[in-house]
Amino acid sequence: MTTTSMWLEFGGVENNMEELNCSIEDFAEVFSEHFWKAEEVSRNSA
Repeated sequence: MTTTSMWLEFGGVENNMEELNCSIEDFAEVFSEHFWKAEEVSRNSA
């Protein structure tokens, strides 16, 4: 893991594969909307 990494965990012990796939699809849709609208930022730290 790096400082620019993101750890994601989906589902739980009671979830089945269908529920897991629905969660991943929903997350991907929301994340992609934010990702493509994001503005580039500088990595330089002060």
